[in-house]
Amino acid sequence: MPFKWNILVGASKDIKPIINSKFNYIFIPMKKAMVFLPSISFNGLYNYDLDIILKIFLIEQMDEIRPINHNVFIRVKISF
Repeated sequence: MPFKWNILVGASKDIKPIINSKFNYIFIPMKKAMVFLPSISFNGLYNYDLDIILKIFLIEQMDEIRPINHNVFIRVKISF
């Protein structure tokens, strides 16, 4: 992160043996910014893993919290 001080809070939960969900929250107090990183992982097939990650970046501007950036990342991993 390009900021000097950050606060990171994270949680993870197995929904089913093949599905895992994660949630990370980063707060930047000096800039009054927040980053949300929810993700879900599927390990359903023998050699394949699928991760879907969402990144939401919010910052306070003029006494309003405004979204700056939204991204979706999809990762497929093949093991052999």
